Amino acid sequence: MHPLYANDCKKGLEKLLAWAGGNKTQLAKVCGVTRNTVSFWFSKGYIGRDSAAVVGSNPNIPITKEELRPDIKHWDHYKFCRGRD
Repeated sequence: MHPLYANDCKKGLEKLLAWAGGNKTQLAKVCGVTRNTVSFWFSKGYIGRDSAAVVGSNPNIPITKEELRPDIKHWDHYKFCRGRD
């Protein structure tokens, strides 16, 4: 991730956590990942590309992949596979 976008990526994560009521365990459940995965996102300061695509495509989550990873400009260039982060 480009350092220029670090704050924006953090803001996307914070918005995602706020949407989940500030509860990382609940966020993990809704996103279909482990609590450790969510903690890893926050320790890195950003969500992985594949996870951002999965979370952003969930119709129950009102946050887009572009909000989670504003550093990625051309999403159509990537192939996604669940489990990579």
